[in-house]
Amino acid sequence: MYEPTGAFAAEIIESMAQTATQDAEDRLRHQLIHLLAERLKLEPTDLPTSLVSLLLQPISARHERALIDILKVMRNHSEALSTSDPDIVAGELADLAKNVRQSFRQKRNQASYIKTVLRPLHSLWLKRWRLEREDFDFATVSSRADRLNTKLITNQEDLDQWARNVLIFFHDTAVEPETSMESSKRPRGTVSEAGFRAYRLAWINFISENQYEILNRLRNDPAVSKSRVIENEAAFDAFDSAAALAPALATALIPATMAWKTMKSLKRSTSEPAHEEPHAAIPSSQIEIILQPADAATPRVARTWDFPAPDLVPQFRQWTAKLAPLLKLNEVAFNGTLKARTPWGDQEVKLTNATAADIENWGTMMIQP
Repeated sequence: MYEPTGAFAAEIIESMAQTATQDAEDRLRHQLIHLLAERLKLEPTDLPTSLVSLLLQPISARHERALIDILKVMRNHSEALSTSDPDIVAGELADLAKNVRQSFRQKRNQASYIKTVLRPLHSLWLKRWRLEREDFDFATVSSRADRLNTKLITNQEDLDQWARNVLIFFHDTAVEPETSMESSKRPRGTVSEAGFRAYRLAWINFISENQYEILNRLRNDPAVSKSRVIENEAAFDAFDSAAALAPALATALIPATMAWKTMKSLKRSTSEPAHEEPHAAIPSSQIEIILQPADAATPRVARTWDFPAPDLVPQFRQWTAKLAPLLKLNEVAFNGTLKARTPWGDQEVKLTNATAADIENWGTMMIQP
């Protein structure tokens, strides 16, 4: 029986990130096959595997030659190819495949980012850094890793706090400050301060989007799981990791962005601003979206839709498209809160430096049950 510890949460998160990547790869292949079949006027089953495999990767000069050769062989089987120059078609297909690959790049990269953030929790990485990094405080870092790995996670608040601390630990342990050091000389397994932002955003978004599934899997021990091996090192000097986490750094690393309050129930408390009026209960047959800017000079906007509605998402997107020029969302980044009041619960996400596309993407996710 697995305990709902940080080590088990890390295993779950790594598995989910890898699965999401594989799903993205499958969708990429499916979409590419569909577009190729449409362009070449062939049934998807008639497309050579070699053609699809070739276009799933960036096309080098050598690959382009191979692509042209494949198209020449296919001329007798495709009416669209029989009357076209293979060189021109090869260029078209390469561009088409490039656009498709770019649309799936984020999901493929996300798994790598997530695994990298979790890297300091693995004892093997700590042992490697002890050998390769001159100033590496192995005892202190191992103690912090042990605390994170043994932390019990029983609810959403536990998960949020644990995830915060993992990100801070990653920054303290695996992020190298910006110096004149060449990237080739940076210790293996570490990232630059400049590159940290991408890892932070990937981690924050992944936890926010998947927190309910992570908690569900923590509470329901799977029958089969490849357990991460977290080795117990020899006893180290006691270390209070909580005291060592500088509050200023925590604030700098994790501002009030679309991070840790994402998708939480809207519960009023004494700490909320006094000028915010409580909302009346929304009917179970309606959905309301509220855009609350942080700047008091910018108007608060809201819209209500009946639910269920088959065209709810298109209606919402049309609304955000109209808001963009009115609030100058394409010129000035939005800072504030996006709230959704739905029959299945109230949700909110705090946005910092958000674009109109960010608002549309988050809102679309929130209005879908």
